[in-house]
Amino acid sequence: MNTTTSCAQWPYSYPTQTDGAVALRYFDFITICGGYPITKDCYAYNYHYDRWDLMPFELEPMRQGAISIEMPTTGEWVVLGGYGSQGPVFLTDTLVLRDGVFVPGPRIPKPIYYGSAARISDTEALIAGAMIDYSNAIRDNWIMQLPSMSMRRVADSRNLPGSSDHCSGTFFNSTANEYQVANIGHHGIEIYSPRDDVWTTLSLTVSITGAQVVQQGYESFYVIGGYDLYLDAQLGSVYHFNETGLNLVQDNVLTIARYKHIAMSIPDQQVVC
Repeated sequence: MNTTTSCAQWPYSYPTQTDGAVALRYFDFITICGGYPITKDCYAYNYHYDRWDLMPFELEPMRQGAISIEMPTTGEWVVLGGYGSQGPVFLTDTLVLRDGVFVPGPRIPKPIYYGSAARISDTEALIAGAMIDYSNAIRDNWIMQLPSMSMRRVADSRNLPGSSDHCSGTFFNSTANEYQVANIGHHGIEIYSPRDDVWTTLSLTVSITGAQVVQQGYESFYVIGGYDLYLDAQLGSVYHFNETGLNLVQDNVLTIARYKHIAMSIPDQQVVC
């Protein structure tokens, strides 16, 4: 991952202020949908012309705080849960972006609000516990089968209190010889083993909340930004996580420190300045 760029003003600013939007890809273009103020609009970033284009499809029902996951075998993206505008209510639906239209998918067992998702393989993803309202958090975790989107309950995490402030990524543990999921939040870092269906605590001294993950295959991932509860400050740093743990790559690389944001990778050949 190249953490520096000569493109000081790239990319062009997002067309509206938003919080809790969901990110996905449409024909390899980064696409942002929904968010607060509650909207159903979706914008895709046009690398060639350095602009955001309003898409013809809409995220309906409107929502904020949903999560998304790609289904590699079909190339489709699924959006799960969120907080809707009708009621308002915490949502248990799924929407699949298929042929340029969001179509309904199966219901999920419980509402998901600012949760996290990490693909373990091309056919499975871990959906980690999330907040369903501001006073009632859940510790539930599920494995979602892809592309059927069927879900099965797996072990509760040890320390994860269901906060909406965590993020998840996949890495390869050579000692265990399996791909595992690291969950990072104000509770510390916990590791999930799909083979053994257990969580282990890696560190209770790390307290980075609201960060975003950029996955590098299934081998490792980057952690972008966040909020450090010990420092009581937003972060502009980039960390790399692999089986050795969480390692700082570059400090204060973000022009503006931030948390609860969106971070996605783009192909190098699309960076034209």
